[in-house]
Amino acid sequence: MNEPTLLRAAESLSGALDRLVVVGGTAHRLFPMHALANAPVHELLTTEDVDFAAPLELAHDGSRELLDRLVAAGFREQVGGGDVGVHTYHADALGAGYVQFIAPLTGSGVERGGEQQRVLRFSGLVAERLRGVDLLLRQPWSLDLDTSAGSLAVRVVNPVAFLVQKLLLLAGPSRAGRGVGALDTAGASKRGKDLLYIHDTLAIFADSLEELGVASPEGIGPLSSKAANRLRRAVQRYCSAETDVSREAAAIARAQRDDPPDSKRIVSACGRGLGVVLGRVL
Repeated sequence: MNEPTLLRAAESLSGALDRLVVVGGTAHRLFPMHALANAPVHELLTTEDVDFAAPLELAHDGSRELLDRLVAAGFREQVGGGDVGVHTYHADALGAGYVQFIAPLTGSGVERGGEQQRVLRFSGLVAERLRGVDLLLRQPWSLDLDTSAGSLAVRVVNPVAFLVQKLLLLAGPSRAGRGVGALDTAGASKRGKDLLYIHDTLAIFADSLEELGVASPEGIGPLSSKAANRLRRAVQRYCSAETDVSREAAAIARAQRDDPPDSKRIVSACGRGLGVVLGRVL
């Protein structure tokens, strides 16, 4: 987690923090602060980006207030990503950290006039619309951050929704997905990192898996039959036997930790833990 970037962004976005949700790798690094969490026994995966999920209702705000506040705080807007035009907000003075926003893509993904629903614009900011982000917005938990402006409450994706989203990523088609919410991923390396995120999240909540399991139906909401089938396929394929993906997950852990889990241990821990947490929805 790029903590200085998160803290400065939270200060700048304070007027909308009751609607935005921290997701992705930054949320994962915040999980040890959850009431049900254990302290991690190793360094968690790092990330340079701070991702916020934004609900579609924010589109009704036509001001530039949040963009102006980010710019005033030292963030620089950058546009890339080909024809979609992905907007990121870089805090150059803080190193490589940057902020990006995602929002749900629902229905057919096409406007009435035939135009694709590519972005959500709110308060001068631009969020890429992606499948599966609605899941990340459901029943977040709250965390108080200590910033230079005082204590700020931020909402963080709930751990069950985080796990389900990672499983849906694992089961998605293999192509070069950009956003944290895209239900696809690229190759064994990225899938290996997704599987390691699942393993580490289950380890953080190892003493509270049953509590998470009780809350899981409400924490992810109703799944479509297609999503439910994809979820089951992911658990069956990646959490019941060793694969190139589990070996890649082990390689990532081996490069970063003194006592890394091997491929077999990752698969076993994920299978057992997900059986407890998601037994009601699988």
